[in-house]
Amino acid sequence: MGKQKKIVEVPVTSKEEREELQTIRMTFVCLLMMIVNGGQDEVVNFLKDKDAKAIKEYAEIWDRCAKDPVGAVFQRPAFELLANIKETVKE
Repeated sequence: MGKQKKIVEVPVTSKEEREELQTIRMTFVCLLMMIVNGGQDEVVNFLKDKDAKAIKEYAEIWDRCAKDPVGAVFQRPAFELLANIKETVKE
């Protein structure tokens, strides 16, 4: 078995850093959703009216987030709460 990389999330301390990271991750998720909904052509269509600087910024966002674990990008659903509700309603 090959050497596995350990993903370590760098703690974000300031409000500005948290907001910037949230914006970056939301942008990445939007790019992912474009691909899910329309394939690579959807992203190409989105980028076609952007200037070169903006396209490079999207590339940087993709590269920065592409290796983030899903749990870091998306907030975990409240599974336990939903299960508790179902168990309570069932009784």
